[in-house]
Amino acid sequence: MTTATAQPTPPSDWVLSAQTLQQIGWTGTGLSTGDALEAERTAWTFTDREMSLDYRNAGTQAQHSGTFTAAVFLLTPNARARFFQNDVRVINNVLFDRVEQQHLIQQVVNAQPRLVQFQVQGQQEFAWVEVSFQLWQSQLNPQTGQRVEGLELDPATHGPCVHHMIVLLLRVTPGTQGAIAPMGGTGWLVSTYALDQAGGSLPTVIQPA
Repeated sequence: MTTATAQPTPPSDWVLSAQTLQQIGWTGTGLSTGDALEAERTAWTFTDREMSLDYRNAGTQAQHSGTFTAAVFLLTPNARARFFQNDVRVINNVLFDRVEQQHLIQQVVNAQPRLVQFQVQGQQEFAWVEVSFQLWQSQLNPQTGQRVEGLELDPATHGPCVHHMIVLLLRVTPGTQGAIAPMGGTGWLVSTYALDQAGGSLPTVIQPA
């Protein structure tokens, strides 16, 4: 009797080539490949925390919390203010009520970050990272009362839906944010973000960042 073991699928490589980093102006400012990886890791983490939801840890209608605000720790102070003024997770109860009614558990899966642009404005450095990902969802079927689980499907193709989050990061000097800094204080915070932009357009810098 012969037993076959499935080989693991190799993960996609986050490491950008030196040529690519040079082309976007990364290395000309003294930033390293390690800094690029930390930027991608920050954007990956933000997307995971922003897009994953769980009805069992969402706060209340009057005060959303838990998975609804899990990404806030990665925002700049000004971005945090914009989050509480604009993000669908907190500005009203539309998303909150849907998550509660469906008993939705939603998790980001197969996320892949890619540094796509870098820019210096005055004394500030900005990096745009695109994170492609899918959503695994578990929710109640209202007709049967049974739980339905699986990847979110694209209604047009009937295949798994692939989303794209563009995360705009602000460079913060490593080691300046204290002992419990977000991401260990490795140098990046989220200034703004955009989901599934038409044509893949990048969000513009918002000041104050």
